[in-house]
Amino acid sequence: MKPAFHWCPLKPPTAKLRVGTYFANSLAFAGGLLGLLMVVFGLDAGLPLYLPMLASVLLFGLPHGAIDHLVILGLAKSSLSLKALALVCLIYLSFVVVMLCLWWGAPLVAVILFLAITIYHWGRADLAFEGLLNPEALQATPRILKFNHSFLRGILPIGIPFLSFPDATEAILNSCSIAFGYKYELGATLPFVILIFLLLLLFSEIAFLRYQGVQRTVRLVEDLGLIAFFVLVPPLLAVGLYFCLWHGFRHVLRLIRYEGNQGDCETSLARFKQFYSQALPFTLASILILAIVLLLLRGSVDLSVFTGIYLVVISSLTVPHLLVVEWMDRVEFRCR
Repeated sequence: MKPAFHWCPLKPPTAKLRVGTYFANSLAFAGGLLGLLMVVFGLDAGLPLYLPMLASVLLFGLPHGAIDHLVILGLAKSSLSLKALALVCLIYLSFVVVMLCLWWGAPLVAVILFLAITIYHWGRADLAFEGLLNPEALQATPRILKFNHSFLRGILPIGIPFLSFPDATEAILNSCSIAFGYKYELGATLPFVILIFLLLLLFSEIAFLRYQGVQRTVRLVEDLGLIAFFVLVPPLLAVGLYFCLWHGFRHVLRLIRYEGNQGDCETSLARFKQFYSQALPFTLASILILAIVLLLLRGSVDLSVFTGIYLVVISSLTVPHLLVVEWMDRVEFRCR
């Protein structure tokens, strides 16, 4: 099968390659500053509130998982053939459909699973990215401290909004579930539990930082910056910026290191262009899934409803994407 859109199986790099620390930190700082400025200038309500989440459809958010099929083929050491590609897409789509069915059949379970998966996946993604920057320090860190660190990094963007913006967070969850017949009500117990978890994890983080060597200050600044960001910036705006400019972008930085086609791309810009070329078909396929779900629900659609259903589709795509990233982590860090 002749590769289209520069498609070829992608494998973890066998040599140690830089992952663009400067780019990652610069974009994270820009995203944090943008969110704070929008709050200061009153652009944290109405249409501007939704813009980062809407931008994530094309800007590192939705596309960051859109070449999972190429990664799967590379990890499985399979060639790019029509049969292999069809099998990968069928299995991937099956996970997506199962999660979508869960939203229809048991929306409360789907909401809980969505939050749990996101906490786990975002936290593990941070830990893996840090492992590429400072592998020796991470290898020397006790496993329990690494787990607690990844749990903290996952719960900061998901848990803090329950404490700092409870009404807005409840509204976001309801924008996801109300179309499926369930209305979420935030009680007093959950924020209290989240606060206790956060305090315990922050104590553990002090021990984690002791093992980070030259990266200790960077990790501390990231922790404090993320806490301040999610305390001060409304959740929909904050999560939209984080999804695009932190989580999605850092995953793309990992992917453009992968072996398979970097010989054609000698510059970082060329690699980003090639990534988007590869990601375009399945980004469009994900948008098609979103359109189908909206049509099946047959309700009136405003920005709130659209964003909620978009998050539902993202949650469904995250299930197989998480499994692919776990496979990436196991293979990549075993090779190091």
